Amino acid sequence: MATCLKGKGNAISDTTPLAMARRGQEMFRAQEDRLGRAQRDDVPDVAPPAKEGELPMIYAPTLTPEEARPYLNREIKAALDDLECGRDFYPAYLPRQAAIDEQVNDRFGM
Repeated sequence: MATCLKGKGNAISDTTPLAMARRGQEMFRAQEDRLGRAQRDDVPDVAPPAKEGELPMIYAPTLTPEEARPYLNREIKAALDDLECGRDFYPAYLPRQAAIDEQVNDRFGM
């Protein structure tokens, strides 16, 4: 999957299965936060690390439809690349992830 995505021009820094499964969501959430922080004077440019058990604060930008269109187009392209390149990955990964999650929940009651 990583080789396929790289061939389509996507930057891949971590090729572990978990990183591959989360990469799109994390990449676009970080981009959203950077844009939102850039629009505000009262927040630091870089988010401080979240404390254990806390969700990080994400600042959503305010964009006009014209300003948002290029970001939407990039996200759509990334999603289509992910679908194409992940056609063998996700059917193998998702059942294993679900089984591991179930084992953790059974053992630790989460």
